[in-house]
Amino acid sequence: MVKKIFGYIVAFPILLPFIIFVHVARIFIGKEKAVQICGPYATSIAKSFLGIMLPKIYSPKDFHLFRSKTKENFWLWKPIYDFEIKEESEDILKLNIFNCPFCELLPAFKLSELNSHVCQGDWEFAKENEGLWTFERIHEIGKGDSFCDHTYKRITS
Repeated sequence: MVKKIFGYIVAFPILLPFIIFVHVARIFIGKEKAVQICGPYATSIAKSFLGIMLPKIYSPKDFHLFRSKTKENFWLWKPIYDFEIKEESEDILKLNIFNCPFCELLPAFKLSELNSHVCQGDWEFAKENEGLWTFERIHEIGKGDSFCDHTYKRITS
């Protein structure tokens, strides 16, 4: 319960500008258009947040560093997320994440439409690292699943 509250304390100030913007702008342009305008900014913030938690590597050969440094950064993840390493090998790191304060708070403010934009940050971060590792996700809290499965794979030739 303490972790959930702390996660909301972290997520709320990040989400607050989006919450205010959409609820004010919807009066003038409608909720759908307000979400369309605001969504890419939410994606950008989510991608930046992920950039703090996941390390940068410069070659696919350094995937072992990506894997080990990601695990070293778990101290950043643990106060906010419940997660487990589902699979780990030389070529893969698969995490199951069981809560997301961002995707849990937005529906409370009747803004679940922004969840997809927040979750898109993962894909944008992966696109930025294209050629270094690949990202897969089948399950997504933002779409109503009970967990997210983030799979990072070494690129092999």
